[in-house]
This record gives sequence, structure tokens and C-alpha cells, in this order.
Amino acid sequence: MAPYALRFTLQLGVTQTIGYASTYYLAAILARPITADLDIPFEQYFVFSATASIISGLLGPILGRQIDRFGGRLVLPFASLTIASGLVVMALSTTATTFFVAWLILGIGMAAGLYDAAFASVVEIQGERAQRTIAGITLIAGFASTIGWPLTSALEQELGWRETVLVWAAINLVIALPLHIWLPGYAKGARRQRRTHRAAQSDLDKTAAPRISLLSIVLTAMIFVLAGFAPSAIAAHLPQILETTGATGEIALAAATLLGPGQVFARLIQVLFPTFFGPVRVAVFALVMHPLAVVVLLSTGPSSVFVFAFLHGMGSGFLTVAAGILPLYLFGAKNYGERQGYIMAAADIVIAFTPAIFSFALTGLGRFSLVLTAGTAVMALGILAWLLSHRKPRSPEA
Repeated sequence: MAPYALRFTLQLGVTQTIGYASTYYLAAILARPITADLDIPFEQYFVFSATASIISGLLGPILGRQIDRFGGRLVLPFASLTIASGLVVMALSTTATTFFVAWLILGIGMAAGLYDAAFASVVEIQGERAQRTIAGITLIAGFASTIGWPLTSALEQELGWRETVLVWAAINLVIALPLHIWLPGYAKGARRQRRTHRAAQSDLDKTAAPRISLLSIVLTAMIFVLAGFAPSAIAAHLPQILETTGATGEIALAAATLLGPGQVFARLIQVLFPTFFGPVRVAVFALVMHPLAVVVLLSTGPSSVFVFAFLHGMGSGFLTVAAGILPLYLFGAKNYGERQGYIMAAADIVIAFTPAIFSFALTGLGRFSLVLTAGTAVMALGILAWLLSHRKPRSPEA
């Protein structure tokens, strides 16, 4: 890995860890103290946080287009400032309305600063050589929950929820913002060289590269809508799911802790063996691991809850990387940010409602609700197979 690519990996890995810990993972830990203090119904609280995901999905294509044009060094610092602003508004909230506004602001910051924006920033610099950097970023950011949950919990118990939120705002300003500003690869000469190269390649791209069909983009988006259903549902309900198999509450919670190690392990082996884990293999592993885990769990019962959690975690770890590199493999680096925004918009919006949808299935079907999550992954695998079989290879010149 080139020195600037390693620096890119380390800096964005840290900022992604901070970004996820102070947005997605903040919501679950602070739900009870915030709802009690602001007198917000528990269900409404999670509707507010889900709204941030919807906003993030809707803004993804717009911000991705800006990254394609100007690079991530403009958009990513804006994300740090916006997330910090949203957290300050949250800390000052006294009503449900101001709390809702805080999540709207956070949704803008999440669109500008989390994985999709980070991946687009890497591709804008590295082009189609970005795969290993993307895997490295997700490897580091895989510790966001491992760091974020206990730190947020400890701060809340020591300081209170408002002060905890302000601490995360300060971390975004003091650590994430400078790291985003000092990203490598944005020297004036480098920017000028890339602009010249794009201009020289523009006509060639139009003639040598096959037209990207709308159907291909829609089907790619469907892959991640279907594939994202299981991780979102399991993340919200894993202990309850494992208890439906007959596992005790203590065993279920212990098994749930293997989710993170499974994700990190999947990303680690991708970084260590980049030649073997090409985009197609990463996508296939992402879609196969969860159904395999479901088969093991349903066929063996509570004795396999630890295996289930680890295998599912691996699938989730593969999926995060696949979301960045499969579209790059299918469509190339040109206009990656904008196209990635459209592809992931549907997934972000649908996944926002997944925990609520799956709760009905879990209540009605118990452990057999996992057949639903496994089925969506298998459907995504079928779409991937169709896309690959109908894919026209891009010419070397393009």
C-alpha cells in the first residue's frame, strides 16, 4: 500500500469511527435517559433517529456529485462541522421538536461524512485501485461500536446525557475535523493533474466505455436493499432472536458480543489477502454468510448461537466493503460518488424502517423469522448472479 493510501486509510478510519460512534451508535445508548428527560415516547425517539438515515439517503447523490467534482476535502470537513452542530442542538434540546431538528442536522452530516462519502473520496483520488483502502477504512471503523458504546455509557453515567453529547461534538471538532482537512492527495498540483487527466479521458470514456444502463444501477441498488435487511434487523433484535431458540438471556447477550469480532475478522482477511478477495468474491461472501448462519442456528438450536453471531457478523463485515467496491467494479470510477449516492439511497431509506418491520415478523414467527432475512440475502445473490452474467466488460482504455 502506497504511503498516501496508508495515510488515507488511517485518517478516514479514525474519522469514520468517530462519525459512527457519535451518530448511529449514540442513539441506542442514550435512548432511555433522553426519552425520560424530554418526555418523548420510546417509539418516537427511534422514528427521529431513523429520519436521519432517510435524510442521509436522499442527500447522498447530491453530495456524491460534489465529491466527484471537488474531492472529499470540501465535503468531509463540512460533515464534521455539521455533525458537531447537530450534537450541540441535541444537547440543548428541551422539547421533542428541537430534538427532531437535531436529528435532521445529523442526517445531513451523516450523508456528507460516513461510509459512502468516505468511499467516494478515496475513489476520487485512487480510482479503481481503491479496493484495499476501502477495506482498511472499514476495518478500523469496525471498532466504532466497540469504542462508542462503552465510552458513551461511561460518560453518561459520569456526566449525564447532555454533557456526553457535547463531548462527542468536541471530538468531532478537535479530532475528526483536522483529520478531514489534512487528507492527503489534495495538493494543488495533484488536483490540476487529475483535472487534466479527466479532460483528456472524457471523450475516450464516452466512446470506449459501454453505456451504463439504468436497469443495472437499479438492480445493484436492489442488491444492497435486500442484503442490508438482515444486518439492520439483527442489529436491533439479536438478543431477542437468540432467546427464541431457547438460549438464556445471559447466553444470548454473550453471543451477541461476537457480532463485532466477526465483522472485524472479515475485514481483516480482506486487507491481508486482497488478491483472493476481489469485488465479486467479497460480494458473494457478504450474501452467503447470513443464510449459512441461519441454517446452522435453525438446525442445531441454542448450542450454535455463538457460531450464528460470528458468521452473521462476518457477512455484515463483508457487506460493508462490498457496498464500496462492487459498484466500482461494475461501473468504474467515473462519477462514482454521484452514482454511489443513488445506489445506496434506497438502502438507507428502507433500512431505516427495517427494525420496526422485522419486529412484527419476530413476534409472529419467533426464530423462523430468520427465514425472511435469509431469503432476502438469497434474492440479492440471485440478482448479483444475473448482473454478472449480463455484464459487458469495460475496455482497458476506459
